Amino acid sequence: GDTTISTFQGGALGSVWDANFKMVLHFPDGTLLSANDATTNGNNGVLNGATANPGIVNGSANFAASGADYIQVPSSATLDSTIGTWSSWIKTTVNDVHNEYIWGRVDGGGSANGLMAFLHEGCISIAMKPNTAFTAWSINSTTVIADGNWHHLAIVFNSGGTCTFYLDGTVNGTVTSGAWNFNNQVFRFGLGLDGFWQGYVGDIDDFRASNINRSADWILAEYNNIKNPGFITIGAEY
Repeated sequence: GDTTISTFQGGALGSVWDANFKMVLHFPDGTLLSANDATTNGNNGVLNGATANPGIVNGSANFAASGADYIQVPSSATLDSTIGTWSSWIKTTVNDVHNEYIWGRVDGGGSANGLMAFLHEGCISIAMKPNTAFTAWSINSTTVIADGNWHHLAIVFNSGGTCTFYLDGTVNGTVTSGAWNFNNQVFRFGLGLDGFWQGYVGDIDDFRASNINRSADWILAEYNNIKNPGFITIGAEY
């Protein structure tokens, strides 16, 4: 938060991110939207109608037309881990009974096998359908976030089917289902899959995918580092 400090953002692609980060999409720069991956994994997104908008960090991706605006990242083995942490910032004012698909890695049809975050009645929900037998589970928040403010959401999941959902740095729920795996799905942002899964309308910023379970302290620090960067004071001890 100190405007007198100069910064250096150069160096090789991915030099900022440890090897466990498999996709980081900053969606800069508020004027010309890019969905390029900041890691060395090359998980670049393809823009389909999404546009640039001011973000909580520089720019963001804006999805104005439900189902018509979306970003799609091709299937990649680097995203296949069923142990991981996904997070992003989102901002929306949509508050209705539809299921607005925010982001996730699921089949393209109505089955939606995979893992996804969506809005329901203005609240965040996380859903997984581990297989075509429809053994589904979900975590549903009771906190309405469709208030036009930026909110941080993160999910931490593992191959045993346990998923913990964080909202603004705080645990919002945990649920456990059976073992599961990805089946060559693409990663999508904002796409309405069918009549049941509507498209997201709002903004998404700074999406990060790791192939390890980040700790609760890590997620809280990520939230505070953007929302309240003065939460840590570094100085000399005398």
